[in-house]
Amino acid sequence: MSHGPASKMLVDLRHEIAQLDAQMILCLLKRLQCAEAIAECKFNLELPLRAPDAEHSVMERNLDLAKQLGLAKPLVSALTQFLIEASVHSQETYLAQRLRELGDDEKTGADPLPRKPQTRSVR
Repeated sequence: MSHGPASKMLVDLRHEIAQLDAQMILCLLKRLQCAEAIAECKFNLELPLRAPDAEHSVMERNLDLAKQLGLAKPLVSALTQFLIEASVHSQETYLAQRLRELGDDEKTGADPLPRKPQTRSVR
């Protein structure tokens, strides 16, 4: 059952939302890849995984943007917290894999990176 222009508009809007969802998923992938690159930098610099100042800056930046755009603060806060936690999880997973690789290199006699992974703290 079709209701003319309103029905077509509904279909078009749902298609637009599907495209926006796909763009957000791709942005999430890029963000997580960037988080892994940050984890590698932290690993090389022997920095802790969590950076409360950086996390606070991300939250403040996103809340400022939300305010400018007229978006609800609780929504943006929850989304930002989710993104931060997803990034931390991605970094933890990445660093655990890197440490396993270093351990495997030591077992096979390969030349590992010049650091002491056993002294590193993931958190």
